[in-house]
Amino acid sequence: MYDKSDFAARPSPAAGKRAIVSIIDTAGHYKEHAMSSSEIQKTRVINELRGFIKKLLQDPRILEQSMEVARRHLPEGSSQEIMARIANEISDTTSVHIPEDPAEHTEADKLFLELLREVVNEEQALY
Repeated sequence: MYDKSDFAARPSPAAGKRAIVSIIDTAGHYKEHAMSSSEIQKTRVINELRGFIKKLLQDPRILEQSMEVARRHLPEGSSQEIMARIANEISDTTSVHIPEDPAEHTEADKLFLELLREVVNEEQALY
């Protein structure tokens, strides 16, 4: 789900426990910035979410298809197995790729699946 705003971290002796991160921003400008590991993780999640939101804006059908998949499977429960089944079907039927193994899910993958579950549960609570 990454795009040209991806970055690469490399250790820098001058930065101590911080890493120098090379960033290409949305305007195509190359920048370097010293970041801690938690800052790097936050930046990765933000970049992945940014790419994901962009994909949703480019193909709004992804949301409806994902909701349909979640609505079909969530009445069976919300165990890790069912959430993995939902992730696999979304990957099979849309341009969104969520790894098959839940252990490989990124923070953005987990957040998307969690939000799908919340929205479907709130829908069901209204009826």
